[in-house]
Amino acid sequence: MLAGSLVGACETPDPWPPTNRTSTTSTTGPTTSTSPAPRAEGEIWQWAIGRNLWDDPALQRYARDLGTSWEHTDAHVQSQGFALTADGSGVVTAVTLFNDETALGLPVSETSYRAYQGRLPLGLTWRTTADDLISMYGPANQSGGYGTSITFSYREAGHALEVAFAARHERDLPGSPIHSIVVREVPEG
Repeated sequence: MLAGSLVGACETPDPWPPTNRTSTTSTTGPTTSTSPAPRAEGEIWQWAIGRNLWDDPALQRYARDLGTSWEHTDAHVQSQGFALTADGSGVVTAVTLFNDETALGLPVSETSYRAYQGRLPLGLTWRTTADDLISMYGPANQSGGYGTSITFSYREAGHALEVAFAARHERDLPGSPIHSIVVREVPEG
């Protein structure tokens, strides 16, 4: 569990858990919906979860133009450093933010991600190491290693944060930079 002081530990804290914001007025003109149109404010990881990849005007461009896999319902936006994971009905269930994969030494291809340029959750930066994360937020549930990415998982108030490091072995973890960050809603319970 994330400590209650987690948000307070950041100089300019981002809301945690992320919140979906809705507008009280529509700036896009008349709509057929009786509820206000949701606006895309803040970072994509703060507002995209729970919105429909195919129907939401702020997300449709990613579904239509940027590598949507209808089989897996993920929109990969490599040039902007993120991916949107959606369920079978198109509702975004997770947002994955990526560090620059070329700078991390991963093989270069047309599917390589550039670094996400927005603010990261919890005041993290792409220079945050595994040691930094542990000292800031305490130990986490850890998975991976033995040739796969090592991931730290934190959970609080219905949201999960999974931070994957470039390290593939425990010996490389202490100074390893972040490779990706997944933000998702999880059921309470």
